[in-house]
Formats: sequence, C-alpha cells, structure tokens
Amino acid sequence: MRRVRGLWHTLESPGGSAPARSPAAIVIALGTPLVVTPAYAIDLANATPPVEIVDHKITSGPRTLALPPGHWFLVDLSHDAVSSGASGASVADTATFVQVEDGRYVLGGRLFILRADALAFGWNFSPCGGIEDIYLKDRAPNGRQPDCLTVYSRRGETIASNPNLKPSRATAEWMSAQRVEWPTYSVVISYARYATNTFGTLSLVIPAERFESEAITIAWSESLRTALKRFFEHREDEGRLPELPQATADADGKSRP
Repeated sequence: MRRVRGLWHTLESPGGSAPARSPAAIVIALGTPLVVTPAYAIDLANATPPVEIVDHKITSGPRTLALPPGHWFLVDLSHDAVSSGASGASVADTATFVQVEDGRYVLGGRLFILRADALAFGWNFSPCGGIEDIYLKDRAPNGRQPDCLTVYSRRGETIASNPNLKPSRATAEWMSAQRVEWPTYSVVISYARYATNTFGTLSLVIPAERFESEAITIAWSESLRTALKRFFEHREDEGRLPELPQATADADGKSRP
C-alpha cells in the first residue's frame, strides 16, 4: 500500500505495494500499440487507458488540463484515497500521458492532482529538496505549501537506469515494438504546488533539442508555473500546458541537444 502523509492528511493507494515516487518519477506505462480507442471529454474518474485524447483535454473533478495540438494518449491511470481529518475522504488521480508524432516521441508527462478539495493547511512534501541541476526554485509562502519548479538534464541511459525516471518494462517493450526511441538527451521539468486544501504536480520528460539554451529552458519552465499555479491551487478550473519551443537542428538537419 502506498502512503504519503501530509501534516493534515493521509494519502493511500489501496490494493498495491508500489513505493511512493517523487514528483519527477515519470512512468510512461504505455504497454500497448498506438491503435487505441479515441475519446472525447476524458474524465479520469472513469477513463480506461490506453485511449487517445482526441479533444486534448483531461478532467479530474471540476478541473481540466488542456494540452497543445497533437496526438496525445492517456496511457496509465491510478487513483489514491485521501483522508484529511474532519473533511472526510477525497481521491487523487495520477494520469500518465504521452505525445507521439509520426512515430516520434515528443513529450511524456505525469499529472498528480487532487480530484476534490480536502481540508489541509500544510504538507510534508519537499519537492525542492534535491540538488540543483539546471534550475531549482521554490516560491512557497511558507515551508508547508511548496510552490516548486525543478529542471534537470538527463541522458537517455540515465533515465533508463534511474528508479525515479525509468519507464516500466511494458513501456520499454512498447517503445521498442513501435520503434519510438527515447531522446539521447532529455530535460526533466517538474512543477509542484501544494496549497491550502488541494495540490497538483506535473512532471515532463522533453527532448533537450526543444531548448536552444538553459535560459530558454528556464523561461519556458517558469511559463509552465505561471500557466498552472492558479489551476493547481484550484483558483481556476482550467489549466493549459504551454506549447514547446520548436526543435533546433544542426546544419546537417539532425536534432541536437
């Protein structure tokens, strides 16, 4: 059973024994070919992956995350029971999605979001507690409500061997069968906002060639924070994932990190 404790809540994942993962733990559990049933208005409360996200929107309770144009697939989904004292129970949804264009990996992400607000004034998560790589910035008003953005650079083999980042066995087999390859270099961007009564985190693995410099990487990452902050605080019902910068290439036409 997975259990994550906040100062005022307990989060449990019934029926499983998988260890809790950090916000950057991307497990893109595809496991199936891209021939999946398309669906509109995907509600994480009752969705059954794998499914194509035709309208580029996924919903958890009253909140909806809108994705940029492209071919998106909801590939994994789990639900965690949340109890928070007198407020009763709620549920947190963990949705893994991936964008693939012409057989090419574009982006993979994991959304972890509380479906309905639950009474909680603080949390014991420390998403900014790691070692700074490209960027690490917590804009929290206090230590119990993280507002953390982290950016790391990783080689493909590092992702494959890191227990917090590597894909599941089914993912690796699927990518091999579909000839979808991990990028040689990736940027791992995670934004986590734990606010009063609610939370949300989004972790992304993006090919490094989408960013020409660290400055551009950081700027785009901060635009992600701006786009999702009020959404994760549940002060807005819709959040929108910003579009990625265009990929760069050398003179020979090959993408470069």
